[in-house]
Amino acid sequence: MLAKAGCLLWIIAATSTPARASLSGPPTSIEDDRAALHATLREEVQSAYTIEHVALPNGVEVREFLSRGKVFGVAWSGPFKPDLQQILGSHFTTFVFEASRTSLAGHSQLHAERSDVVIDASGHSRFFAGRAFVPALVPKGIDVRTVVH
Repeated sequence: MLAKAGCLLWIIAATSTPARASLSGPPTSIEDDRAALHATLREEVQSAYTIEHVALPNGVEVREFLSRGKVFGVAWSGPFKPDLQQILGSHFTTFVFEASRTSLAGHSQLHAERSDVVIDASGHSRFFAGRAFVPALVPKGIDVRTVVH
């Protein structure tokens, strides 16, 4: 119980510092993410959206999905968790709240579905993956559950 309380205190402290908004943010937030995460960037253009692949030096890949000048979704996978405060931006508080209601030991899964954001995350030793998207920003005609992965 004490370990969980300590973990929650760390999470609360982390949310009190300002983050550059990525999810819901403008395309310039992707460059902020690349610089803050010391990553390389590769762009993939689709007909209705663009995917920015952000490769971190530790083997983690973050994919940021853009349309109409906004990041409508993010996804991550790799042997470590990326800086979720950095890539989730203002939606990080939703992640923190939902994570506080979920067991943090062993293999963990998180699903939060709200009107303003949907977040799915899972992980275990040496593999973490997740995605988040803002339903209101998803381009019309796109099945976000198959695109943002």
